[in-house]
Amino acid sequence: MPDFIKSTFLFVIRELLQLNLSKSRGMNIFFGGFALHLELEKALLSAEYESESLKLSQDEGEKIKVQMRINELERQMAEDNTSQANLQAEAKQKVQRAQQACCRLEEELANCMDEIVHQDISKKLMAQQDILESERKAFEDLEFHHLEEEASKLATREELQRYLSELTTKIETRKVRLSHLEAQRSEAKSTATKDARSLERQKLTHLKRLEEGRNRVRAINDELIKLAQNSCENGDEKRSPSREDFDRISRVTTDSPIVNNQGSLGRKTIESLKEIERNRQLHLAKQGSQVISEERRRVEELKRRVQDEVRSQWEERKMNCTSFNSVESGEESSSYSTGPTERIV
Repeated sequence: MPDFIKSTFLFVIRELLQLNLSKSRGMNIFFGGFALHLELEKALLSAEYESESLKLSQDEGEKIKVQMRINELERQMAEDNTSQANLQAEAKQKVQRAQQACCRLEEELANCMDEIVHQDISKKLMAQQDILESERKAFEDLEFHHLEEEASKLATREELQRYLSELTTKIETRKVRLSHLEAQRSEAKSTATKDARSLERQKLTHLKRLEEGRNRVRAINDELIKLAQNSCENGDEKRSPSREDFDRISRVTTDSPIVNNQGSLGRKTIESLKEIERNRQLHLAKQGSQVISEERRRVEELKRRVQDEVRSQWEERKMNCTSFNSVESGEESSSYSTGPTERIV
């Protein structure tokens, strides 16, 4: 096999193997990356579901505590109302007794004719009026304090009721969110199963095409070997007759008596034979150049065919990958495949 054919053959095989390995690695990276993306999406959904579920439990626990505080506050308000009602009734009775005492003293004072007794009753009346005023003030203070405490507790209860309403709304929202996440988890699981099957089919298809490419490489290998063998055989066949002619001419000129006699005719014959030999060498050189040019042309044609075949396979795989990626959602999409950058020269 000539050196340039051998080197060209090795270069073509090396380029094809490199392209096949690059495609294989790219597809493996794509499949692995897509599977990782699906697992990551499932993990994110599960993490979000767990987080939302934990927050729901916390909100439900907080709602129970708030409801207990409201119940306790209402119980205290009921007890305070009962206690305050008793205290106010007792204070009111004291005021009434003081009023009755004042009325009785005023009546005695009006009916008293004795000046000394009148003065004594007047002093008692004044003292009783002071007692009445004190009892009235105590009753009013008790009533005001009760109203003040009741207003504070009512405000606290209203605030707790508002917080309880907010918690109830938040809990309902979280339940809806959890239902949505559960549906997403189920959908993601179903999608992952379907996509895994689709990826497996694509991977098998790629491996099949890769094996077909290797078979084509082996076929090209055989074809190149045959071309090289034919080239060598044709060269030998073309050189053999000329070599035999040259040997016959040499024997004739060597054994010829014209050469031995060293005559002018012998010299002319030798010069003619040398001219014939030069023409023969030039003819052989031209034929060799034509053979080499023809072989180069055939090798270049073969390389173009190989390059077109590899590019066709690459474009077909790239279109399949693009059509598969088009069904993805609008998330960040990571492209694991690139076009062929090596060029067979």
